[in-house]
Amino acid sequence: MDQTALQELVKQCSFPEIFTDKLVRIGIATVAAFIAYLIFSRISNYWLNNVLGKVVDRGNFRKSREKQIKSWSLFVDRTGGILILFILFLTVLSDLNYNITPLLTGAGIVGLAVGLGSQNFMKDVVGGIFIFLEGNYSEGDRVKMAGVSGKVKKISLRKTFLYSEEENTTHVIPHSEVKTVSILLREPFPKSSKLAKDGAKGLPKKKSVVKK
Repeated sequence: MDQTALQELVKQCSFPEIFTDKLVRIGIATVAAFIAYLIFSRISNYWLNNVLGKVVDRGNFRKSREKQIKSWSLFVDRTGGILILFILFLTVLSDLNYNITPLLTGAGIVGLAVGLGSQNFMKDVVGGIFIFLEGNYSEGDRVKMAGVSGKVKKISLRKTFLYSEEENTTHVIPHSEVKTVSILLREPFPKSSKLAKDGAKGLPKKKSVVKK
């Protein structure tokens, strides 16, 4: 094959033009996904830390509640980031002329299977949302729930950790199993908190029972 024929073949294939166009579209999609993530992250963090923080402040607010807000903020931020990354992945495959229909079908089947297999997980997370919003108990309180009593050491997205001094044991209780909470003793409020200055109105030191 002579040089002239080779040049004609390159012109017919338009190899550089095709891939340059694809790279430009992929670059634009990547930048758009990055901007979408930044916007989502800013909005979610603002809503959780400011709007929701003010709602919680009107309830039983403690420093431990700030930890919960940060945990939920991180959870929402990562979930949104994974979703945006998945959409970007599908967009790139589509630009590369891959048929994404089987991938979407497979993802739907996997999602259905995961959803059916993670029902308890979702129940725990939903229960954690209501526990967070209602603020019936916080870290440091002595409570009785799910048949065990102790001091609340940690409240995660899905579970509450109770430490029993009598048994020297830490009980891990999924939020879906929390039906009734007996508040034996609340942790004192910091002197600098607003509720402490108001005399912690409405927050009894004596035993109380909260039913879900």
